[in-house]
Amino acid sequence: MPRWSLIRVLVLLAVLAGGLGAVRGQETEDSRSGGSGRRAKAERLPVPDTETRVKAEANVDEVFRKELAAAKSPAEKAALAQKISSLAGDEQDAVKRYAILNRARTLAVSAGDARVAMDILRRMVHGYRVDVLRGGLATLKRLAKGGIRP
Repeated sequence: MPRWSLIRVLVLLAVLAGGLGAVRGQETEDSRSGGSGRRAKAERLPVPDTETRVKAEANVDEVFRKELAAAKSPAEKAALAQKISSLAGDEQDAVKRYAILNRARTLAVSAGDARVAMDILRRMVHGYRVDVLRGGLATLKRLAKGGIRP
């Protein structure tokens, strides 16, 4: 399987870093309609602690047990990663939402789907205090180990 060049990796990191800048400067709709005229920035949530996150991810695995067992090919895994990540938008609980996104990203990485994995990481950075460079590098390293499908 072809490896991505250093230039592609750097471009991906630059895109992620640019996305983080947009997240830091994002304003909420509610704050725009306030009477003070000042615009508040959208708050990103803290990353859940490891113990809580592991329990929540185990619940995600249980819900998708059959689908995870059936997804054998990279294309099936990538499709399931997209399906799982799409559920995060409807989840009200912040820990469960993070667990859904993290599990979907892990599945996308195991499928070698860089586009899906990095899109999920972007969503995680948007909602949580995830270190974009550390998260991006970790995701790209895992993708590089297993082979990347552009």
